[in-house]
Amino acid sequence: MVHQAVKIGDAAERDAFLDWLYDFEFSKLGLPVPDVFFLDMEPCAAERLIAARAGEGETPDIHERDADYLRRTHDAYVLLAARCSWVASHLSADGVPFPIEGDSRAAVYGGGKF
Repeated sequence: MVHQAVKIGDAAERDAFLDWLYDFEFSKLGLPVPDVFFLDMEPCAAERLIAARAGEGETPDIHERDADYLRRTHDAYVLLAARCSWVASHLSADGVPFPIEGDSRAAVYGGGKF
């Protein structure tokens, strides 16, 4: 759903498409509605991690090189999380990723920032 939503710029058209897709997959096809746990990291925090990996010699992939695409994808995930009642756990604040063993672990396993 997310990658299709990112491709549709017009909000009304995107909403209509997502309504159609939801009905098609979960009503008409009878697929089970998934329980989704959304690990939400701000795009600017993700960009920091991408830059750090690039500094270690790793080449960013095609999506990581496109900051606008990262932001639109994040926006689509946030939209779908709200529409579909996904559980969201925030893994960054003010553009800084939480440390793996600190706030992120608490957010994922309980007592954290849901």
